[in-house]
Amino acid sequence: DECHLQEGEYFWFDIEGCTVVEDGEVLGVVEEVDRISATNYLIIKSDERLVEKGFAKSFLIPFNEPFTIDTDIENKVITVSGGMDILEAS
Repeated sequence: DECHLQEGEYFWFDIEGCTVVEDGEVLGVVEEVDRISATNYLIIKSDERLVEKGFAKSFLIPFNEPFTIDTDIENKVITVSGGMDILEAS
């Protein structure tokens, strides 16, 4: 029995481990997905380079528009917008 997903829907295990990128810069890696109310959030472990600059070790970003621009499961890359703003505010 196969589970068929609609376009733009993903299994959480496919999302976990994806690299999160904004404007060509790696922000971190998705550690897990959490559902809060009706919104799915990516729990992102911040890239070491950003942690060394004093940023939070992890942060949350909503897994929906306008934050999530592209999800490339094959290459394990999620392109986001506004992620750096969220990280700076964390």
